[in-house]
Amino acid sequence: MVHPDKGDAWTESVPGIKGAPVIKGTRITVHVIEARLSNVESLDEIAAENLMCRVKL
Repeated sequence: MVHPDKGDAWTESVPGIKGAPVIKGTRITVHVIEARLSNVESLDEIAAENLMCRVKL
């Protein structure tokens, strides 16, 4: 198990971003992904939404 403050290949902790591990390159916390998956959303839906947000910026 990876310590949440140290991150891994997919996550990182960034000061000022909600104080929780986020998916690298995003502001989406690991906890948000977990909650959305438990609400029957797919990783593809979550990724597509994030891509659309990044394109708008």
